[in-house]
Amino acid sequence: MTVLIRIALAILFLDELLVGFWNQAFPESFYNNFPTVTLTPPFSEHYARDFGGATLGIALVLGIALVAPRAVFTIPAAAAYSVFAIPHFFFHLTHLDHASVGQAGVPDDSQRHRRAARSARHRADARPGRSGQARTTAEPGPAALGFDCRNVSRSRRQAVFHWC
Repeated sequence: MTVLIRIALAILFLDELLVGFWNQAFPESFYNNFPTVTLTPPFSEHYARDFGGATLGIALVLGIALVAPRAVFTIPAAAAYSVFAIPHFFFHLTHLDHASVGQAGVPDDSQRHRRAARSARHRADARPGRSGQARTTAEPGPAALGFDCRNVSRSRRQAVFHWC
């Protein structure tokens, strides 16, 4: 039984380590290249790095359980992974119904080009001094989310809400 637990822990550990490191160290690359991520814009480096750090935290707990597969480590590791993975799975089931099979799986070249263009627009929108100009991206704006940019100071818009 310990062998099966170690195999499962090793698979989960490697998955979380890879995804967490990629997202923490190269958030824009992760956004542009990981399947389904660009289907839920806009890109936010802050949230991407936070997600990467949290994923690395789960990888750490899984790694400890892998090295010492005792109940005191494996149960909390499995619980920590499940607290993330189960809601994340259901999010994908309920929020990607507008995506084609190709979009939800391995992207084709046209999707990569659209992602690169969208990423370039995000970088341009995030530059200081752009907050007063009209938005050029196709993503829904803050009004669609119920947010009124007029009530946020210019510096706050530039620092947090680069799409206002």
